Amino acid sequence: MSALKIFEQNQLSLQLIPVSIREIFILTKAPCDFFIFEDGLFRIGIHHDDQLGPKIYKSMVDQGHWKLFITEKDRQAISLMMQQELHKSARSLSIGNIQSNIAQQTNLLSINMASLLNDPMNDEILKLQFQTIKNLSSVLLANKDELKAFYEDYEKQKHYFMISHPMLSSMLLLAFLESIHMFSEKEIEMLFVTSYFKDIGMAFIPQDIFNKKELTEPDKKLIKEHTMHSVNILKNRIPLHPNYLHMIANHHCLNGHNENALESTKQDENFVIGVETIMMGLTDTIVAATTPRPYRPEMSLFQVLDMMKDPVGKQYASEFKALVYFLRRFFLK
Repeated sequence: MSALKIFEQNQLSLQLIPVSIREIFILTKAPCDFFIFEDGLFRIGIHHDDQLGPKIYKSMVDQGHWKLFITEKDRQAISLMMQQELHKSARSLSIGNIQSNIAQQTNLLSINMASLLNDPMNDEILKLQFQTIKNLSSVLLANKDELKAFYEDYEKQKHYFMISHPMLSSMLLLAFLESIHMFSEKEIEMLFVTSYFKDIGMAFIPQDIFNKKELTEPDKKLIKEHTMHSVNILKNRIPLHPNYLHMIANHHCLNGHNENALESTKQDENFVIGVETIMMGLTDTIVAATTPRPYRPEMSLFQVLDMMKDPVGKQYASEFKALVYFLRRFFLK
């Protein structure tokens, strides 16, 4: 390799950042050059102004190029395009086929969530996520008979687990709360929104941790701290009442899987963990535990419920029974 070629490759390695195929799938024309990394070298895989579509994306994936590489400037431009698409999708959410509209909306929300995790202090992306997810919650409740179908459609999108978890756990929480008729629609909407943002603090954790085969104790400590990172990111930036921020701070109150976990996890002496936090923690645990991670296999729904029976079933017996009944109908029918 010539000295010039070596210099070019070194420059590219400093300038390029990865972007997932999934993050650009709606583009029909390449807004910039997309590089691939092959045989230890960067080269252009898709040229600026090339026509894009399912065949091109499939070809890239078939060649093993799940990730492409672009400059930070180009990534910001694409992120802006995706925000504009999310705006358009939100405006027409209730027009036409509601199931396909919800699928498109949740997909775009997840793509924008990926951008937010890369840049959690970006007010524009955060506010767009808040406004759009709040609007989505009201549309979901207006189409409550289709909640299972919406959930299953989103599962099929196969987003990276850090991106999919907030949406899946929040949709499950909304469906459960709607089924028990304990809360008003406005309360359910705000709990859905709170649940969706509860893990935004993961943005402050080094991403390579989540791809490890085994977590160290320091890794586990870092992950545990994401709840307070979430509060710090959201506080005074979106209109969430302090009670909802307390729920976010304590949504892992079940992680000890023992009776003491419910009592030992408190934000401050004026805050007592309530049933809303428990329900949020339950749906969060169910979705997380039944989804595989690189560092652990998934559990069955029955295993998770058995694990939760002692810490939750004793103190919140009626709510736990209602959850078990709901899950049987939601997943097993």
